[in-house]
Amino acid sequence: MTELIIINGTVVTQDVDRTVLKNSAVAVQDGSISAVGPTADVTTNHTANQIIDADGGVIIPGLINPHTHVSDILLRGSFAENRGLLDWLYNVKRPGTLAMQPEEHATAATLYCAEAIRAGVTTFVENDTEVLWDDWADIEAKLEIYNQSGIRNIYGAGMVDCGADNAFQALVLDIQTRDNDVDHPPLERFVEETDRVVKEVDSLIEAYHGSADGRQSIWPAPVVVETTTNRCFQAASALAEEHDVMTTVHVAEAEAQEQRSLSSIEYLRNIGYLGDRALLGHCVQIDEDDVRILAATNTSVAHNYMANMRLATGFAPVAAMVDAGVTVGLGTDNSILNDTVNPLSDLRAMAGGYKGYHRDPGVVSAQKAFDMVTIDAAEAIGRVGSLGSLEVGKQADIAIVDFDYPHLTPSPDPVFSLVHAAQGFEVDTVVCNGDIVMQDRQIQSFDESLDNILSRVTKTAADLVDRVGYDWHYRLYQTHGIRHRGHWILWRSRSHQYDTICKFNSCVNKHTTGGLSCWTVTPSGFPIAASVYKLIDSTPIPSISAMCLCWVGIRQCHTRKWRNCNRQYVRYGFIRYHICADFEIDTVDYMYNLWYSRGESVIHNSTILSYLPPRNAISTGTTVAVAWPLSDCLILLDEFEIFLWTILENNLCAHAIILGRFGSGSEISSIDSNCLLKSMRSVLCKQNTQAAAGRIKRVVSKVERLSVIL
Repeated sequence: MTELIIINGTVVTQDVDRTVLKNSAVAVQDGSISAVGPTADVTTNHTANQIIDADGGVIIPGLINPHTHVSDILLRGSFAENRGLLDWLYNVKRPGTLAMQPEEHATAATLYCAEAIRAGVTTFVENDTEVLWDDWADIEAKLEIYNQSGIRNIYGAGMVDCGADNAFQALVLDIQTRDNDVDHPPLERFVEETDRVVKEVDSLIEAYHGSADGRQSIWPAPVVVETTTNRCFQAASALAEEHDVMTTVHVAEAEAQEQRSLSSIEYLRNIGYLGDRALLGHCVQIDEDDVRILAATNTSVAHNYMANMRLATGFAPVAAMVDAGVTVGLGTDNSILNDTVNPLSDLRAMAGGYKGYHRDPGVVSAQKAFDMVTIDAAEAIGRVGSLGSLEVGKQADIAIVDFDYPHLTPSPDPVFSLVHAAQGFEVDTVVCNGDIVMQDRQIQSFDESLDNILSRVTKTAADLVDRVGYDWHYRLYQTHGIRHRGHWILWRSRSHQYDTICKFNSCVNKHTTGGLSCWTVTPSGFPIAASVYKLIDSTPIPSISAMCLCWVGIRQCHTRKWRNCNRQYVRYGFIRYHICADFEIDTVDYMYNLWYSRGESVIHNSTILSYLPPRNAISTGTTVAVAWPLSDCLILLDEFEIFLWTILENNLCAHAIILGRFGSGSEISSIDSNCLLKSMRSVLCKQNTQAAAGRIKRVVSKVERLSVIL
């Protein structure tokens, strides 16, 4: 008896003729496709244990992602986007992934698989480029999750057996100075002796290749040309031949990698690495000669459009490769560059992007684009005989796409609509190896609910980012529980850590007689850049009367996001309702209304909005703690003045504590008004700031006592 029949759909077979069958069905038995044809014929000739009604949807082969990375998904959104490849790699990805524990790799894998399944992916090739071969704990943590996920994975075991040359190392060290607060691993941390790394990969293949009912595969994966010896490349090819697998490597992604007279493609040809068992990632910086070599050696390429656009590395010569007969698949690459695991979404951008780049609307047709995540991707990973199309005898990897949406109506050509209109969320059902992995958008393979997964990921990611030392845009943790125990202060920049907490504690103990009110302001142009640190519980503060948050530059960066805050930020723990005892209001709505009703009326700079504390937020005699980085930023003086004036005019404060830096090299820990004025003048001495200094003097003279913690 047939196990499963999917009926009443438009079947995009992706066979050699690219046949599309309307009102048709696909039958599944023993994990393979047993029939494809009109629904009436298939249901007449096959009796199934289970029937899924596609209800007019489009039935497609499960999507194949030929190049991706998994663990760094926890770093999504944690860094400034204006980074090139090496800046991103050495200041963000490597520090972050190296700091991860096995359970964090498992959490990352869970999120990745959940996102991939909901996008219709049934096979992905992970390129694990930060492998420590001390043990397999990190690897096995992910492989176990892949097993549970129900979809196919190919684990590319990263191989690094030499360090970069002196010139490249010097370049990386210069790049790393941008983020001195980040815990950078030594450049040689991933380097292993050639024989050892080859032995480890060989053992891993022996142990796990073909596991998970055949859904799990292991490939040898030299990371990049610059950190792999000739012998390691040749050993990787030998391992692939011995175990009947493939091998993959990153090639010519950035210009800095192609500075020799011999191109990377020429080099790999010369040492015998190219061929039908090799899959090259990226291939952006290659020329016509390289394309001819790829075609002549039958070497496939995994193109990663969105990541290359994000890093501004350029356009790979995809049209030239396709015209030359090179098999090209489309990968999503890193989920912190793309920033999604969503091949259908990438198709639209890629196909349209190349038309514009070449100024030729005929470049990369919709059919060829769809091939890159189905049949061509299957060929690129060496699985064209079993994956990539809906044909009898092939493995039953299937997705159903719901076309009952306005943006997919009308749809006379489903392939065109899949490429140029679909966005990925329309995937309704996913089948892999004949098993239902997702139905009605509900993932079946994980016991844990999606909401729980997302909540767990959010907490894990926040902890990881804090440990590594990123200046994370959304470093705002849970702030509930402050009414009766614990005291919180918010500030920007990792440089304010334990020492500053102690200084703040000491200052609060010395000067506070009333309640404590905390809020933060960050410089214009920065997104939400706040950290929450719990102060030492023993601090004897009588009460906390209010806790408020403010971000300047909100109009530029986050107006739209804040309007959706209830659905997005609150859900993921970045903002919580009712975060203070005496300020029981919806914080999000309050801030939004406050900025646009009160803030706009007093701030005339078009890019700055400021928080003005309400009269009922704090009471007379309260110590005001302000996290305000004033370092070398003249524009903040206007906000600083308005902020303090507002407090003083309403008799809201007798003592203020300022957290901030007044220029590099300053070592002042606690100063009065005159010292503050002197310190500010020293910072602004290179500018014509006499008027600004006068404003500062007028403001600080109104404060009974002012302390500054640097």
